[in-house]
Amino acid sequence: MIEALRAKKASITIDQQVARPYSPLELCVCFDVYQYNHAKALEQLRCVWTFDDGLTEKGWYVCHFYQEPAERTITADIPLSIAAATAGTSDAIQFTQKLSVRQTTSSFSKQYLLAGGLRFAIAFFIALVGLVGGARDQLAKLDVLPALIAVFLLGFGADTIKNVFTQKNGQPSPSATK
Repeated sequence: MIEALRAKKASITIDQQVARPYSPLELCVCFDVYQYNHAKALEQLRCVWTFDDGLTEKGWYVCHFYQEPAERTITADIPLSIAAATAGTSDAIQFTQKLSVRQTTSSFSKQYLLAGGLRFAIAFFIALVGLVGGARDQLAKLDVLPALIAVFLLGFGADTIKNVFTQKNGQPSPSATK
């Protein structure tokens, strides 16, 4: 394993594809040879992580998060001997990884708002056409209870028609399953 470390046949692995503020990142130094990653011999070596926000951690697997978006540098030092580790000498292998911590995005995008507005417009238009198309005169002739039931059924029908139009690939929209 020491030869693999010296030959740089290992690298820092981050479990997230995109790093965001306050989102935990699981980091590890992973070997190219898979069997080395869980070898008992790893207990004889130490891994010291240095983060550019001033924090350090020890271990082969660590968890860390950043508070602000920025370009970050992560360093993992692996002293190759116990004497080097205690004396602070340079008999160590160092791995460095650049990381871009991106700004948190809003869950409401323009496309989401446009789709919601379009769904509302479809449902509203169908209900409006139903009322204007003669239902108003018919509702005026009914008693209170039948009129309320008719308005409810008209609204329910408009919602069902809206859900049919907004299905994706034969699947009901999320609002239809609620």
